[in-house]
Amino acid sequence: MSTPPTGPRLSDRLKHLQSAEAPLPGARFGIDDVIRGGRRRRRRRTVASVAAGIAVLALGAGLVVSRTGEGTGPVLPPAATPSSATASIAALPPVDLAEDTTVTYRQSGKEVTATRKDGPVATITLTSATYTSTGGHIVFDVDAARTVTVDTAMFLLYDIGGGENAPDSQPKLRLTTGRHTITLDYSGVGAEPGAVGWAAADGSAMWAR
Repeated sequence: MSTPPTGPRLSDRLKHLQSAEAPLPGARFGIDDVIRGGRRRRRRRTVASVAAGIAVLALGAGLVVSRTGEGTGPVLPPAATPSSATASIAALPPVDLAEDTTVTYRQSGKEVTATRKDGPVATITLTSATYTSTGGHIVFDVDAARTVTVDTAMFLLYDIGGGENAPDSQPKLRLTTGRHTITLDYSGVGAEPGAVGWAAADGSAMWAR
């Protein structure tokens, strides 16, 4: 039996244990082996995690493809809904330009703007006018800010003899919001045409030749 250690230091106690006990067989793995084993385990865990992630991504991709592939037609964007401004314009009552005396008119050159207290109504523009000695061919563009009714009989061709000539065809048109074209023909005019006028319910416009 060996002599117990007398020093209080930990190194003395370790030396005592080494001399008192039979030597242990050499370890099959040193510290380098342990480090390498830990690295291998970490690599295996990393590979497993990556593999699991790839599997999840593959599953998700399969779901996306299956959903995209449903049906035979192309995938279309959802239909646009009308804005609140468009809806409010559509909700306004139509205006009859032949009878509504609350409409006011302002002419600037070839353009006439019709408005009411509740907002713009329409803009009427003379786009072309072709005259002969006994008639004319007149084209107007109407930009309707709301639904309007236009009586084409209000468009008169004035001749130099003081006559007021109505168009050959005089339909009453109902125009929805947007741009429209009105084409009028005049024939059988007694004297040379001098101007075309629009006799609105509350005011008038004149486009001289």
